[in-house]
Amino acid sequence: MPSPIIAATLDRSAGVGYLKLTTSKVVRTEEFDETILVDLDEFDMVAGIEFLDLASEIPLDALLKRYHIHESASVYLSALEHFVKTRKARLRQSNHRAVKYGSVSRTRGDLTV
Repeated sequence: MPSPIIAATLDRSAGVGYLKLTTSKVVRTEEFDETILVDLDEFDMVAGIEFLDLASEIPLDALLKRYHIHESASVYLSALEHFVKTRKARLRQSNHRAVKYGSVSRTRGDLTV
């Protein structure tokens, strides 16, 4: 069985991301919801998760309940969930300032795991 690895790829301009969890070959992809696709290997273990809208909430508990996700990956999913929540809060704060002062501001976020 392939060992778990973690590789996060985020495209902030498009608002999408991919979390690669193993070196396993993907044999099928399931739609978890309209913003999350889950890649599964031959043993129905999660090989990767594609996030189609990083501005959306990540239903971490539901993902962990529904799919076989390696324990070590849950730490990275939590970090990604925190990143998304922090980014949304910054965007709301930035939008509030933009309205208040009549200016446009751009917020950039980074994920470090």
